Amino acid sequence: MSAIHHTSSGLASRMVVVAGVLFFIVWMLMLPSSPAQAAIAAFLLVATLWSWMLGRGQLKNVRVGRVHRPRVFEQDRLDVTLTFTRGTGLPIQLLEVEDRFMGSMEIMRRHLIPWLAGGWEVVLHYRAIADRHRGHYFIGPVRIHAADPLGIFMHDEELGCITPLIIYPRADPLPDYTVPGDLAQAGASMNFVQRVGVGEEVLGVREYFPGDPPGRIHWRTSARRGQLHVIELDRPIQSELAVMLDMSRRSRYGLGAEASTELSIRAATSVLTRAHETRHRFSLAYVQHEPVTIPAGAGMAHLHMLLDRLAILNPSGEGSMWRDLAPRALLLPAGSRAVFICALGNVPVVDAVVLLRRLGEAGVGVDCILVNEQDFIKIYHDQERDIRTQPHAYEICEELRLTGARLWLLDRERASLAGIHPEEDLIERTIERFQAR
Repeated sequence: MSAIHHTSSGLASRMVVVAGVLFFIVWMLMLPSSPAQAAIAAFLLVATLWSWMLGRGQLKNVRVGRVHRPRVFEQDRLDVTLTFTRGTGLPIQLLEVEDRFMGSMEIMRRHLIPWLAGGWEVVLHYRAIADRHRGHYFIGPVRIHAADPLGIFMHDEELGCITPLIIYPRADPLPDYTVPGDLAQAGASMNFVQRVGVGEEVLGVREYFPGDPPGRIHWRTSARRGQLHVIELDRPIQSELAVMLDMSRRSRYGLGAEASTELSIRAATSVLTRAHETRHRFSLAYVQHEPVTIPAGAGMAHLHMLLDRLAILNPSGEGSMWRDLAPRALLLPAGSRAVFICALGNVPVVDAVVLLRRLGEAGVGVDCILVNEQDFIKIYHDQERDIRTQPHAYEICEELRLTGARLWLLDRERASLAGIHPEEDLIERTIERFQAR
């Protein structure tokens, strides 16, 4: 409930004429007049003062509470509930309510309560669109307006009911995106995939091969078949999805919500949300001045922690994702998938190809989500130099694709992962751009 009040009073614009007439009557009291005229003028003056005194304190006993979801994605609808309670006092008629919804371009949300008597509780509902850019916002305060019983004076009060709201980056649905890769079982993998190795569950019996541990020899089957057989056991392997994001200064092209890094953050949000839907473990790492890594986890609380970070993340620093962060993907267990998200021009092709091949040999799948920055505004001098010296987009994509990595290419025309085929669509678009030049 609200505890901070700021009160102000003034003349209601619609009653300026009435107030002028009352002041004229007061002026008439100063002139010689009959006793009846003086009594009428005095009565109107006392009634005006009485109405002003009643209206002055009628809003002090009003309390308000606000309930809504603490987090919402960009362009999503948010349902807000305002609860007004009134202590003792005369009923308030035509109470006007203004709620400041800072998460939307339409800041003021106005409502009207026809009647609010003592001891009553009135609940208001409204729905707003979170059309602001990702980030942390506040809703409130609530401002209420009401006139005195005669409708002459308007009284205002500001109730300090402020609630936080986090707007997440937009998440595109990815029904065709598979995580962490081919090693995962169909459906929800519950953080593990089954592979032959050392475990507790017996998968079967097979013939003995040189190098198999003697302790796994199944003597009964060996005696029955006349040759050595060993027991096959399962080996649980964590199916982790690791998102690695380039948030260095040189990765940002463009300004504000139209920056290239916004596409990278949206792609990371979509992939992490998809990993949560399929009940896999997932982690987030990014580089600014230096690498920052959030360990892998699962569940809604872990997803909220990562998305809270993405909601306020901004590019800065001189770090390099491929030099300082990407080699950490070699520590992922077999069966996992690494997702590299960066600007196309910041890919060191030779070093990236070597790393991706090593990851493939280690059993780690790779996804590369590349943002074509050439259609964005260049805001640093070294970015112009990078674009002039970098290989063509088709050449970079072709080198990475030959390592077995899945590729997506984002630009200002195709700013969403949804509906983009990772191979055919990418090759077709890059060839078209190459031929156009």
